Amino acid sequence: MLFAECQSNFGQTTTGIMRVLRVLLAAAVSVLPINYALADTIKTINGVVNVGSLDSSVGDYVFMTKSAIGDAIFSSCKMGDACIIEAYVSGEKIKAIVSVKAVKAPPPSDAVYDTRSACLYGSMEGEKLSSKDRITACDELGSLEAQALEAGYCWNQIAGEYRTCE
Repeated sequence: MLFAECQSNFGQTTTGIMRVLRVLLAAAVSVLPINYALADTIKTINGVVNVGSLDSSVGDYVFMTKSAIGDAIFSSCKMGDACIIEAYVSGEKIKAIVSVKAVKAPPPSDAVYDTRSACLYGSMEGEKLSSKDRITACDELGSLEAQALEAGYCWNQIAGEYRTCE
């Protein structure tokens, strides 16, 4: 009788444990879609938005154009816009968006490079400039520099282009 009672209690205990395990497993599976991104790396992406018919990109990172990620990005940034995006990435793929912010683009580097040369050296493409033209170039350079700084970019003389100020 004692043996039969132990068997009966063991059976009830096993059934109870199985119920608890099923509940825990169901809870874990329901949380998986929400937390899958936590296994990926969070990254700040600073780049220009390029839109394609199937996939699009920001900087070196890609995402599907017609997706929740695409909708989140396109709500703030359009084709050709400079954007700063915080996202979960895996390799070169954007998996989930944390935040999206459109930023002003700097003036075109080639125009600034020529204007800088004209202002600082008094010549453009090998031609000596008059004092009046040089002053005009310096005024234009000052305006371009102000636009760039307002957008968060600084001139990198070695690269000959604007880069984010750090």
